[in-house]
Amino acid sequence: MPRRQRDSLLPAADRTLIEAVRDGLRAAADPAKAPQMQAYMKSAMPYYGVQTPQARHSPSRQSGVSSPWRPRRSSSARNP
Repeated sequence: MPRRQRDSLLPAADRTLIEAVRDGLRAAADPAKAPQMQAYMKSAMPYYGVQTPQARHSPSRQSGVSSPWRPRRSSSARNP
C-alpha cells in the first residue's frame, strides 16, 4: 500500500505529527551524508542524512510529545 494511502487511514492528529516530523527531517537533511547512512544501516529505506543531534530537535520533541522508545522518568528517579 502506498504511503499516502496508508497515512490517510490514520487519525488526523497522527497525520499532523507524522507530516511535522517528515518536514523537520527534510529541513535538516544532508544529502551528502544520506548514502553513507543508508549503507551503514544496510537498509532500502530512504535516508535524509540527519544525524542524531538534529533528529532529537524534531517537531515532535518540541511539541511536547514524549518518545514511545524512552519512558518518562518519574521525579523520584531523578532525585534519588
